[in-house]
Amino acid sequence: MIVPEHPALIIKRDYIDYSGLSYDEIQVHTGIDANSLKVFLEKKRYLHSLDAVRLARFFGEGDGYFVFLQAEHRASQEVKGIVTKKAEKLSRIPTVTEVQAAKYAQRADPGINK
Repeated sequence: MIVPEHPALIIKRDYIDYSGLSYDEIQVHTGIDANSLKVFLEKKRYLHSLDAVRLARFFGEGDGYFVFLQAEHRASQEVKGIVTKKAEKLSRIPTVTEVQAAKYAQRADPGINK
């Protein structure tokens, strides 16, 4: 499973660094609390949705863009954790194709599985 980059890395690299603006300048123009931005960029927590929308507007993206980046990252982290913890149980779940093939084989040869 490929886990997307943390949204802080994307925002810092592709938006903040590219803009050439300081964190203070971004904070002044967006109204985002300086500490909130700092903690987010250190990947210690996610942005509040309002702050994500503020950044999106500031950088000319759709309002939900950074909110969706964060949601995708959070969801992928959660799935990765579940798959890691429950790998053995999950490996026993057959695919629909395997179930259909077994069902078809049983119809073709009723003596199978007896």
